[in-house]
Amino acid sequence: MRNSLPRINVASKQTGFGVFRYGLLSAACSVFLLYPAVREIAAQSGDATSAQVTAVVQRFIKAQQSFDPATLKEVTTENYLEVSPQGEVDKREAVLGFYDPAHRVEVPAASVSDENIRIFGETAVDVVAITYTVSESGKASHDVKIRATFLAVRQQGAWKLASAQYTGIRPPAAQH
Repeated sequence: MRNSLPRINVASKQTGFGVFRYGLLSAACSVFLLYPAVREIAAQSGDATSAQVTAVVQRFIKAQQSFDPATLKEVTTENYLEVSPQGEVDKREAVLGFYDPAHRVEVPAASVSDENIRIFGETAVDVVAITYTVSESGKASHDVKIRATFLAVRQQGAWKLASAQYTGIRPPAAQH
């Protein structure tokens, strides 16, 4: 297989190799000198995007807790899908119907931890742990944990959730 790149005769003054070498050296120095600033701008941009994704996930969870379908509709895409810990798949309308205030039930307090966000341009994946503190009459309260994976997309400048999947986390084994 032949190399399809043109061959440059570095001994020839006609190639402009000296100009090429000077331009390459200048570009390398510029990249070296500007890299910390570019990296800082990228980190700040990533931090801002991460904060926006975190905010939409927190708004979503708060809307679930308060049975607020209007906010759920606002922060989800039209084709939103949700996978329950039991593996059931619900489309957006079913999710909004579940959170109709007429069906409101007592919901345990929830807290989010162990957040891991990965950003891919206009798409982000946010993996979190959600801990629900369950109180039952006559029993000590206990925590139930799930892992949630949210897929967020930026639409018209705003982050929205396109899907969520919930997986139960087994409680630690009882010590004997």
